[in-house]
Amino acid sequence: MQRILWSLALVATATASAEEKMVTAPGTKVEYPVTITESVGDKPVAMRLTGAGLRTKAIFSVYAVASYVADAATVKSPAELAAADVPKRLHLVMEREVAGKDMSENIRAGIAGNHPGEFAEELKALDDYCKKLTLKKGQHIRLTHTPGVGLTALIGQDQALEIPNVKFAVAIWEIYFGKKPLNDKLKKQLASRM
Repeated sequence: MQRILWSLALVATATASAEEKMVTAPGTKVEYPVTITESVGDKPVAMRLTGAGLRTKAIFSVYAVASYVADAATVKSPAELAAADVPKRLHLVMEREVAGKDMSENIRAGIAGNHPGEFAEELKALDDYCKKLTLKKGQHIRLTHTPGVGLTALIGQDQALEIPNVKFAVAIWEIYFGKKPLNDKLKKQLASRM
């Protein structure tokens, strides 16, 4: 009987440890690892989760999103995270189908909230990239900030866009962490583990 109880205790401990390694974005079934190692500028970088949340528009769930920053980064606030020229990633998982042009328009609006009239060339590149896409439910989008370089957007596994402008990459993070974020609730969710 003691062996059975010991075995059950080990299984419970293993399950608890596994659960601590993943976080579910509120209001979704999307799970994100607490730590990841990702390639940033062709170098493996250990990153930690700063938070996960759900982007909604009106009453609709649009996408789950998680924010990661390099373990070595010493950011302590949403503003510091947005401004930091360190390896960081936003990982979106679509909760519904969205036309690429609609996603691009929303990014444009988010950037305009913090940087009106700026980044015309970068936004055109983003428009050109997105307009031919349809983002499907369950599709993954990874936005990666490479220090000293800028932004890489990867939809799925092979549709990458690189925008070599660090200030533009910072502006993308300000959509979520800036003075005028998409919404305050999502900002709090994405910074909840800082």
